[in-house]
Amino acid sequence: MEITLKVRDDVAPALQRQVEGENAANDLLKLTDQLGVSIRATHPGSQDPLLSPYFTVQANDPSSIDAVLEALRGSDGVEAAYVKPADELP
Repeated sequence: MEITLKVRDDVAPALQRQVEGENAANDLLKLTDQLGVSIRATHPGSQDPLLSPYFTVQANDPSSIDAVLEALRGSDGVEAAYVKPADELP
């Protein structure tokens, strides 16, 4: 199950490169590791400030999605975390 994540503007550059940087980025990478989920940039390498703070978190266990969302939302570097509704025809 995919979670859409929006992080703070100062956290996004470190996460885009998945390297050490801002403390909040380090904390978020540790948190995703502890939760057993993966995080990747939605728009890899983007320098656009409107696109670069968006990430996709892949959670393999649908039964843990609420706990993962709660943990992510509680992270200092996260502005929003949500599960995108299923696509449907208009």
